[in-house]
Amino acid sequence: MNSFDLIWGIVGTVCGIYCIVGWYRMVKKGTICTTVLLPKDINVRKCKNQEEYRKKAAPKLLVLGIALLIVGIFDFVTTYTETRTNLGVWISLGILLIVLVWFMITTSRLRKEYFDM
Repeated sequence: MNSFDLIWGIVGTVCGIYCIVGWYRMVKKGTICTTVLLPKDINVRKCKNQEEYRKKAAPKLLVLGIALLIVGIFDFVTTYTETRTNLGVWISLGILLIVLVWFMITTSRLRKEYFDM
């Protein structure tokens, strides 16, 4: 086992936790997680309806966070225990790729709808 291999599992896990915390802040505190959902040049104050945007974007952020967390933990555990197989890696990366593409498409539609892009 190479210690560099563990980094990808740790990165995926940390990113998943970050997305889940962003979801929590959107749902409980009412703040939009701009670092994941919006480009830097978009001002949150220009949103047409922030409440609706949060209600529609929060579940998408939660799904991304859970997918990243699962794939990160899976990669970390299989690397640490040296049970990683090529099939397992490709399946987990395929699932993550599908979720990422879905997230990009749906959040870009929300940006167009709520931010006049």
